[in-house]
Amino acid sequence: HWLRVSGAAQVEAASFLVPERDRVGVEASTALQAKRIAPTGYHFQLLTAVIEVNELQKRRTIGKLQKHQGSLVNKEIALLGLAFKADTDDVREATSLVLAARLQGEGANVRVYDPVAAANASELLGGARVCASALESLDGADAAVLVTEWPEFAELDWAEVKERMAEPVIVDGRNFLDREALRAAGFTYEGIGR
Repeated sequence: HWLRVSGAAQVEAASFLVPERDRVGVEASTALQAKRIAPTGYHFQLLTAVIEVNELQKRRTIGKLQKHQGSLVNKEIALLGLAFKADTDDVREATSLVLAARLQGEGANVRVYDPVAAANASELLGGARVCASALESLDGADAAVLVTEWPEFAELDWAEVKERMAEPVIVDGRNFLDREALRAAGFTYEGIGR
């Protein structure tokens, strides 16, 4: 069911034509379509703004890590989640891939965990270490970044996580975790946009 459209309004209006289970591709492709159409001169003001905000959030995430870690050289950074959203294994245009590459560019050692998408992303992650569990990714980490809002991340035993991490620093890229509970448990918590 390939649907070719030239604008965001058409994608939204026509999304009912695509079975719910297949909509991930339609939703995810909106930004991709904007990038593809850009050379034609068609201006996507709203989509351009969304792409710019997404880019800014990646830079802010790195900035928040540097605020607490200083230089990221040889720092162990855990990425929790790879898929662009929970309940999918889709990593196309996923923030996690860009973030992993940028962290590696800053000299960090990146380890990642996703309960579903790890197999799809492993070849795209460069030197990042793919872990078999969230706890494995957090063992000895200097900081963790929540990238995808998988329910299992909210259910982690954060007291145990704090003991396992070298430094209890969490950057919650989805504002998904319980900020007050994490702070009460002794974590340095940074949300995005907070």
